[in-house]
Amino acid sequence: MLHPGPSLAGNHGGEADPVAMIHAANVAYLEAYRRNARLMALLEQVATVDERFAALRLERSEAFLARNARAIRRLQRAGLADPALDPDLASLALSTMVSRSAYAVFAMAARR
Repeated sequence: MLHPGPSLAGNHGGEADPVAMIHAANVAYLEAYRRNARLMALLEQVATVDERFAALRLERSEAFLARNARAIRRLQRAGLADPALDPDLASLALSTMVSRSAYAVFAMAARR
């Protein structure tokens, strides 16, 4: 889930369509989350009572946030994203939206 592959990792030379890249990265993440829904639900639960798992979950979240903020900065440098946008705040908002939606749709459903 953290490593979508070279074709999704970033805009290389400005050739790739950023909308298509974002879509593909989200599809890859959501498919991986769906495949691992029970594990993701367990990680979420255990992180509330075990500090090691809480640290693991936080490390995973921070990796996603940093990667997405870097991608937003690349889009800004390429003139494809609003330069006034705060990349870190946008990354937090977008990453949280996608991850919590995945949790609600896949992990909560896996518990039923």
